[in-house]
Amino acid sequence: MNKLSKYILDEIYPIFIISNIFFVFILLFDKVVDLTDLVFSKNVPTIIIIETFIFYLPSFLMVTIPTSALLAVMTAHNRLSADAELVVMKSLGLSPANLLKPTIYFGILATLLAFLTSFYLLPYGNKYAIYNLKRTVEYVSLKDVKENEFYKEIPSITIYVKKKVDEHRFLQVTLIDEKGGSLITASEADAYQKFGAVVFDLKNGSIIQGKNDRYGKIEFKRFYFVVNVDSNLNREIKSERFMFMDELISRLDDGYIYKFEFSKRVALPFSTLIMALLGLNMGVFFHRTNRSINWIIALGIIFSYNVIMFMSENLAGKINPYFAPWIANAIFAFLSLIRIGRVLK
Repeated sequence: MNKLSKYILDEIYPIFIISNIFFVFILLFDKVVDLTDLVFSKNVPTIIIIETFIFYLPSFLMVTIPTSALLAVMTAHNRLSADAELVVMKSLGLSPANLLKPTIYFGILATLLAFLTSFYLLPYGNKYAIYNLKRTVEYVSLKDVKENEFYKEIPSITIYVKKKVDEHRFLQVTLIDEKGGSLITASEADAYQKFGAVVFDLKNGSIIQGKNDRYGKIEFKRFYFVVNVDSNLNREIKSERFMFMDELISRLDDGYIYKFEFSKRVALPFSTLIMALLGLNMGVFFHRTNRSINWIIALGIIFSYNVIMFMSENLAGKINPYFAPWIANAIFAFLSLIRIGRVLK
């Protein structure tokens, strides 16, 4: 590697690292609020929350790696152009094509990191993050139920009690089952937790259930209502987003969703190299802009990329699911290539 390439890479790498840290922090912020609340309100051990943050990182890196690659290359070449260093290079007889070599070096390394994340770290991280969230279910406690207040800590269930006798016995109870679409009332209820479920032993009440603007009412003297607290998480962990590549390959004949996810796991890492080349184009072109404008431009490009990817996912059932994830890559690769010749003249 020549000194020019090393000099340019020394400009790119720090921005790439800092950008990834910044974007990961932004994406984590929403989850930080929810997860830290579990520490204070549910006494969930801090180590579980820290582990969950770490396990979420790969899913965020799939977004931040191409974004940071675009921003790092754009900012580095923007500075080289604004400081007239490109003019100096030309005066020394150096070809502008020398700019392409370090960009490709960096793009390949960043793409390999993205492939590692997509193929291995992402499914591992997703599975262990869900596993940790299932562990937090153990800390959902009925002792936190208060009189004349809505309790919503149990997924898809809202509890309202008029009188709390003790931690397990309530009077004048109302249960809103959002998943089942029913309203359950009872004059008294005994509740306890067992094997990841909350069991309500309801007495002297009624069930009102509605569908298509038609409602029915069933009265009962005794009714057991069981809520599987972690059932939503169990369904989630079986989705295609949690599968390794070999699992996806074994399910390719089961539907277009698996074909799309398999192709997407390859397309997203390749977008990193495309964004690096696009960053070279944009950095030289927007050499009069400041760094804050670079961030806005980079975010605008990534937003457009993800909108196209989202639209492609919705079309995966109508067009070839293997091709759909590559639509965004094809568009931005074309934009990069049509300008690369002008930049390197």
